[in-house]
Amino acid sequence: MNSLLLIIIGILPTALFAQHPCTHSPAQPVIKKAAYPDAGFQLNPDSLTATENVWLENGDHLTVKNRGCEYFALTFRFETRRFRHDATDVAIWYRKSITMMNNLLPTLDAPLNLSAGIDQLQQYVR
Repeated sequence: MNSLLLIIIGILPTALFAQHPCTHSPAQPVIKKAAYPDAGFQLNPDSLTATENVWLENGDHLTVKNRGCEYFALTFRFETRRFRHDATDVAIWYRKSITMMNNLLPTLDAPLNLSAGIDQLQQYVR
């Protein structure tokens, strides 16, 4: 099974979270339950990081890691059997990750502008 990993990092203002030594509040799910009612959300003991897992309609498995302290990071890991490309052809895999993220965007409720991150990746691949 092939895996694609896409990391999107955003900066949040620290003044919003002055009560806690970290700059963001406890992790919240980013996958909308209305879209994927069976999505699993596991808050880690630190209450700041979490992992979400879901099986997509196309058979892909998605893991979202929500982490960071001085910054906020969401890591999207897609595991799929749909593509048969050379693992060293990075441009192809970037394009596939762009397509998968664009398809996923309507089902996400993230505190980051994920579209802007995807646009930046598109600019890089060109």
